[in-house]
Amino acid sequence: MPSDTPIAPPASIGTRPVAAEDGTTALYRAALGLIGANYYLPLFNAFDAAERVKPRWNWAAGLFTLNWLLWRHLWKAALYYSGAVVAAVLLVFGIGRLVFQFSEPLELILLGVIGIFWVLLPGLFGNGVLHADCRRRMTAALRSSDTEREACGILQLQASTRRQMGVLAGANALVLGLAAVAALQWAELGTAASALPRAADAKPTASGIVGAPTLPASAPTAVASAAAAIMPAAASPAPTPSGPTAAVAPAPAPTADKAPSSSAATATASGRSTQGRVQTPAAKPVAQREAPQNTAPQPRSADKAAQFQVNVGLFAVESNAAKAYAQLRAAGLPATTQSFSTSKGPRTRVRVGPFATRAEAQDAVEKIHAIPLDAVIISQ
Repeated sequence: MPSDTPIAPPASIGTRPVAAEDGTTALYRAALGLIGANYYLPLFNAFDAAERVKPRWNWAAGLFTLNWLLWRHLWKAALYYSGAVVAAVLLVFGIGRLVFQFSEPLELILLGVIGIFWVLLPGLFGNGVLHADCRRRMTAALRSSDTEREACGILQLQASTRRQMGVLAGANALVLGLAAVAALQWAELGTAASALPRAADAKPTASGIVGAPTLPASAPTAVASAAAAIMPAAASPAPTPSGPTAAVAPAPAPTADKAPSSSAATATASGRSTQGRVQTPAAKPVAQREAPQNTAPQPRSADKAAQFQVNVGLFAVESNAAKAYAQLRAAGLPATTQSFSTSKGPRTRVRVGPFATRAEAQDAVEKIHAIPLDAVIISQ
């Protein structure tokens, strides 16, 4: 593992003669810099002796891959690594989610597998990448200088320093801070979005009271049905008493089961009180005016409401009409069809009904809309 303890300056600085250290080792030390040279020098010498690079674990390269690549000036490797990370994320959350419809557990598994490779590959082969880059820079330095000492000076200027490590640490702290702020903002936006439905539910209703209960959509239908059921009883003519009392005042309509007996008693008492009186001419027109009101037959509301129907549509294609008819029948609605000829060709009309009240027709309209089909209430 790399050591952060500073090592002795390389031979190019002049503190030790070049002969005290092998020329290749001195070049490696200058290229690596003052941090981590004692860790990498034995590995690089072993690679040169075996003439091949062997996988060897490097904790810094495995756990802090991008930072390690940038600090060691491995610019191309850092670019390739970043591109691979972005491509993997797009593959899972882009193509995988949109094209292959990956589920969330599968996405997590794929990200875990990719994350393992992101750590394993740099950790095992990072030493080899750094060794190849040092060899390339050493060759370029030797070609551009006359002596090994000058080449070591050039390599030392290109090596990683503690100042660069501090800059990377500050950049990491800045990125983490921005990510934390973005996460907090996202959480606040999510909280505000979840609070919007609750605020919408608390808006003033038609009654003027915040949060007051509102009638369901079926309430007007139920009220109309109840009103239609009460109308026939209210429209029936009230019985009128016979005899002389009819000329004096009409009896009130019965309001309960015992109302007729009360009316009869009232009529009897009135008969005793008016017996022997002479009927005046003005009493007769009054009886004639009120008799039609009590005896005239009132039309039943059921007869009027029996004409309500629901028009579903006029179809030019018979198969479409048959399909709509079958759907209506499957929904338990009394559907009917009527075929006739027009100037534009044969047509088939599909209707539902008839219904006794408009409320029943409106219930049918809601069922038809749920199929879904068009529905319009008509009266005939």
